[in-house]
Amino acid sequence: MAVPLTLISCAKKGKNMEESKAPRVGAPIKYTQEVPKKLIEFFDRDLFIQNIDGKAVPNRLPTIERFCANINIATSTFYEWNKKYPELSSAFKMAKQMQKDQLIQLSLIGAYKEGFAKFVAINVTDMKDRIETSHSVSEDTKKLIIDMGD
Repeated sequence: MAVPLTLISCAKKGKNMEESKAPRVGAPIKYTQEVPKKLIEFFDRDLFIQNIDGKAVPNRLPTIERFCANINIATSTFYEWNKKYPELSSAFKMAKQMQKDQLIQLSLIGAYKEGFAKFVAINVTDMKDRIETSHSVSEDTKKLIIDMGD
């Protein structure tokens, strides 16, 4: 008779079964054609929702992490599926556009603090912080370069 691994690991650690109940892991979620549809539905949300008092408040910014938690998969599984299934890849691109638009719209009306909005925009979307630099050379440096060439 085979001894369950849980019993072996408990015996090695000097614990009884009641002290160490390992969480059961179910069968992995399988990819279905519904996943891209669920992704779009999750990201396609109103900018505002009503709170308990009936006041309009900004809706939560949808994220891949929250979507994955909602369908009980790891984000790593999502990204593997994204590489494997073209219809999910297309839906993911659309979802990222929806997320970016919601971030922009709510940021423009001041729903997010400026620093937070900028952080999310740079780290979650394809937006980048642009730094413009100019290069100038002083007249003394120009003369020095010309003199060195002689």
